[in-house]
Amino acid sequence: MNAFDEVAEIAYLDDPSIPSVASWFGHPAFQFYGGIALTRACDAASPETRDKYLAKVTASLEKLEGWSALFPGNLLHRALLLSAERARVLGDVAAASARYDEGIAAARKGGFTQDEALGNELCARHHLRLGRTTIARAYLTEAHLLYARWGASEVMRRLERELPDLLYRGELPRPHAVSEAPSPSGARGASQAGVDIDLASALKASQAISGEIVRPRLLEKLLRILLENAGARRALLIIKEDAKLSIEAEGDLGKDPVTTVASTPLSARADLLVNLVHYVARSGESVVVGDAVADANAADEPYVKQYRPKSILAAPILYQGRIRGVIYLENGLTAHAFTEARVELLRLLASQIAISIENALTYDQLEEKVRARTAELQAAHDEIMALSVAQQATIRALSTPIIQVWDGVLAIPVVGMLDNARAADIMENLLARIMASGALYALIDLTGVDAVDAATAGHLVQVVRAIELLGAQGIITGIHPGVARTMISLGLDMTGMTTRATLRDALRMCMDRQARRRR
Repeated sequence: MNAFDEVAEIAYLDDPSIPSVASWFGHPAFQFYGGIALTRACDAASPETRDKYLAKVTASLEKLEGWSALFPGNLLHRALLLSAERARVLGDVAAASARYDEGIAAARKGGFTQDEALGNELCARHHLRLGRTTIARAYLTEAHLLYARWGASEVMRRLERELPDLLYRGELPRPHAVSEAPSPSGARGASQAGVDIDLASALKASQAISGEIVRPRLLEKLLRILLENAGARRALLIIKEDAKLSIEAEGDLGKDPVTTVASTPLSARADLLVNLVHYVARSGESVVVGDAVADANAADEPYVKQYRPKSILAAPILYQGRIRGVIYLENGLTAHAFTEARVELLRLLASQIAISIENALTYDQLEEKVRARTAELQAAHDEIMALSVAQQATIRALSTPIIQVWDGVLAIPVVGMLDNARAADIMENLLARIMASGALYALIDLTGVDAVDAATAGHLVQVVRAIELLGAQGIITGIHPGVARTMISLGLDMTGMTTRATLRDALRMCMDRQARRRR
């Protein structure tokens, strides 16, 4: 891959506008392959170098798009592939994926095997960078096959050295002779020892699986894909967690296709070959039973004797070398339903299935952490609010204390702004205290209040009236001139209300009245 840096520097420094170069028949190829080299070199380039390379790529792409409008059969695929690479470098994943596919299809239609192969390789590396291993394997296998068909043996060896785990190893087609026609357009299969793999189905299934991270929806989509593509009439997904196997979802074409179950322990089920599942979960090997009734290892199993299934397939789900579960498939109607091609397709999908399940489990854990943290925050908020309410009640009690200043005489000094809410609190607390103590007088001292609003003034009058209804007498003392003006301007009915200039005067009045009453 380091060669891209060298080629990119050459492509950047060369000036294709020189007449001898501009008129060269290979000029379009120079713009395309030079542009590809520049985009590949962007991955490891510094930000400054990346910007200048992208500017050159944009200029090359504009030329290719202009030429492709005139000669789409020859140049459209190159414009699309370079556009895909540019979108990849810019981080537009969706646009890059779509344009790779469009460019590959256009190259196939025009019979440009070398560019179709390059497009598949570039697309494979794009998906591999995104962690979509199954999709990358399909594209890279197709690229390997096309390079073989074109006769690019050195490129094939490079891929085999660099990405051996992503390639099917088997008999490859011979290169086409010059007189041979290109392969027909449409979906092709990858051949591994004579096994035809439907890559279109694999890609479609893998993309559907990789696009889902919500666990219930993923399990449902996964089982539908298995039932549609693997030749099974019944499918179960078994997850391994802490050395325990549990069935997470199952589907049956003869019933409701997919049912998500709540982690049913495998040991609690008798409607499948439990021993086979345990073997696959231990060994990590796929096992195919062509005809369970006639199979020497399976025929004596109680499940086989009772239900008489035909074809059975159990395959491991591997993630980073660890067995994360087992896919269990059955076909009760047809023997040997799980052909080599279907087993290979399942193996192809298994890695993407493992990645998607792992992502879904991680997503579940994150959601659980979010729910727990939200609950903690809500509890903390509720506690703070409760403390706040208690503090406010304490502050109100301290700001308007009710004091018994003499036998049968209560006083409540009010300090600060007296608003509607505070006046209502005073009424409630004072009336309760009068009832509890049997007080005859309640002195409301407004010496510390500079102003009241209309509603509060009305409340003061109501407090005094309410005190009288309890058989006591309410006396307002220390009225500030501003408060007096407000009460008069509102035309409040203060008939019969007793006021005194100071709290001392009111207390003396109460003491005199009580003394006269004792005589």
